[in-house]
Amino acid sequence: MKKKLIFIILFFAIVIPISVVFLPKNYNSAEIFTIKSGEGSKEISANLERAGLIWWGPAFRMYALLSGDQGKLQSGAYWIEGSMNIPAMIRKFTLGDIATAKITFPEGFDAEKIYQKLS
Repeated sequence: MKKKLIFIILFFAIVIPISVVFLPKNYNSAEIFTIKSGEGSKEISANLERAGLIWWGPAFRMYALLSGDQGKLQSGAYWIEGSMNIPAMIRKFTLGDIATAKITFPEGFDAEKIYQKLS
């Protein structure tokens, strides 16, 4: 009986933390997430959790610390897919893989027409 109880406790002690880090929170969402200049992993993880992009902020911080990426997180606006887990987000934030959009203007547009189109 004791062995079974120990096994159950160990199972949950290992499985739950791993699932919090490696399972995405929301598969059906995608949004822009902004990291402001000067924000550290504590603020970033709290904002990710508040936005509903990760399960638990401290898991983000712990993974960033253990992976050696805690001081490498870059500011910017990032496109976060719902299928991204914590390691994928940290990889994106350390590479500075910010959200971009390709814009094409018809030939002959002058600065005023481009401004009107963007407004």
